[in-house]
Formats: sequence, C-alpha cells, structure tokens
Amino acid sequence: MVEILRFEIVRKMILILTDRDDPTSIDVIEWLKILKKKFFAIYNDYQIEIRNIYLSNNQNSFELWVFDSKNILIAKILSNEIKSYWYRRHTFRDANKINNIDRYSLNSENKVALNLIEDEKRIIVEYLDFYLKSNRIKYLNSYLDNLINKLECLSVASNCGLNIPATLLTNNRNDLFHFSNEHNNSIITKNLSVSIKVGLSADKRYCVGGPTRKITLEDLSNIKSRTFPISNYQECIDKEYEVRVFYIRNKFFAAALFSQEHEITKIDSRNSNNQVNLRIVPYILPNIILKKLKKFTRMININCGSIDLIYFKNKFYFLEINPIGQIQWISSATNYKLEYEIAKAL
Repeated sequence: MVEILRFEIVRKMILILTDRDDPTSIDVIEWLKILKKKFFAIYNDYQIEIRNIYLSNNQNSFELWVFDSKNILIAKILSNEIKSYWYRRHTFRDANKINNIDRYSLNSENKVALNLIEDEKRIIVEYLDFYLKSNRIKYLNSYLDNLINKLECLSVASNCGLNIPATLLTNNRNDLFHFSNEHNNSIITKNLSVSIKVGLSADKRYCVGGPTRKITLEDLSNIKSRTFPISNYQECIDKEYEVRVFYIRNKFFAAALFSQEHEITKIDSRNSNNQVNLRIVPYILPNIILKKLKKFTRMININCGSIDLIYFKNKFYFLEINPIGQIQWISSATNYKLEYEIAKAL
C-alpha cells in the first residue's frame, strides 16, 4: 500500500504524526511500504481540523480533517478506522490558523482570548492522545512524551536501582562552589529541556542554550553575582564508554559508543557534529540492568525511546531517556535495523 495522496476517508490504517524531513520517519515509512502496511502520515506542514469529538456511555469517537500545505483537504480520519498509532514529532497545526497569529499585534484582551483558545486546544490534543493510547489501539510514543521531565526520570531511575550522577539545581554561587569541591572540581552543566531553544521576538530570531559542557575553575571564578538563574549541574563521571539503548515494547537494542577516544566527544558523544568517526559496536547489557530498565520504562509509561547510559569501574549510570531521538546512526553501525523494528511493531 502507498500513502494516500487524494481526499478520501482513510480506512483501517496506521496513523503517523511526524515531521516530513525526519530521517527516522522516512526510513520507517519505507519499511511500512515493504511490509505492505497501510498508513497515513500527518506531517508538520499539514493542518488538522478537529471536526468533532463525541463522548457518551456507549461511544467515544472523533473525526479529523487533514489539509495539505496549500490548504486542500486531503483526508478525513475517523477514530474507528485507526488500527495503530505512532507519534514521532508533531505540533498539531490548526486549520483555523491560530498557530500563525502575530501576538505582538494583539491588544491585551485579544491576547487573553488567544491564551484561552490555546488552553482549550491543549486539553483537546491531550485527550486525542489519551484516546489513541487507551482504546485497544497499538501505539508507539505519545504527544505527552514531549513533556518528559529529566529530573523525574533521574528520580525514578534511582528508585529502580539504577545509578545516577549526583545532580544539583541551584541559583546560588556558594552552593555551586561547594558542589564542585565535593566532586573534585569535575562537574558539568546541561539543559533540562532540549539543547537549543529557537524563538522569535518582534524584530529578530534568537537561539538560547547549548550542548552539555564541563564547568572549569575559570568558569567558577568568573561568577561574581551571589545568585543567578537556576541551572542544572551534575558530577562529571570519567566514563570508559557510553551505552545507547534503543527500547521498544520490552525489547532492548544496546550499542557501546567509545566517545573517550576523541577530545570533542569526551563529555557527550552528541557534541561530535559528525566531525569524528565515532566507534560504535553492538553491546549486551547484563540481565540485572535490563530488569531495572524494564521497571523504569514501565514506571514512566514510555514504550519506545533511546536511553543514555555510561559505564565506569564496573558500574552503569543512567543519564536520560529521549522518546523521539534519532536512531539511524546506531541502527546503521550495529545492523540492528531499528526502523524495521518500529514498522513491525505498528
């Protein structure tokens, strides 16, 4: 079956919400075609009109209309025709254009009204996500996975028996100095959300944030203010290697990343920006770690994602989980065919 390109009611299909240029989605869709699985992909440049949602004691249902980038209706999606659902990356752009409203041109009253509309939309989108996960529909990932909290994950991982790096959130210079001394002046800072935030002001485009980086003694000496915006700091563990684990419905595919072989990737393998040839090999995790990871994924209610671990002196340390990270580089280096595993699970 091929993707539906003209307007019709889409019947008994896999619903995919993704970005058109996302490499993982492209590869998974190719596998779906090979496996002859019928699917419909709603891309980020499409617009969704929520025509209706119906709830009663006897029936829960919804109907979506999908418009392409030229505002042409290309599909009607009925909830009872969805047999599987994969949330990859999507922002639920509205056909009524509220995503494109210029906030700077609104008066205070209209801004309040727009905020209310957006709150209503958020509740509706969260319900649709809930419906797709709770009506005996096979699914991978969730719209709410975008809201995953790294601090909660660290706490849950620790409760599951996994080692985690010592972590400090502070806005106080003295607390930071003490934390650094406690860990032999070897600490890092990393964002709690995505690494780079891109935004728009009235007259310019700007970026805030950056990759994981080490805090040096010079950095500390340059802090003159007693307080500053609260930030996230962790002990820097002298890893022997990193372990990236792709998890999908109780199956784990692990790979060792020898990031210590290159200066640019010693702190974080993602800092390479394809500048080095990172050595990656398939890896078998101990059963005790697999059991703890299974418990962790069950407790945070995620059924697909990439887990970052590091290994040092016979110990594994949990760092984070990314439900929508890129997987091609791991899949290609290990021949795990992870995109096929996703297509098969849908």
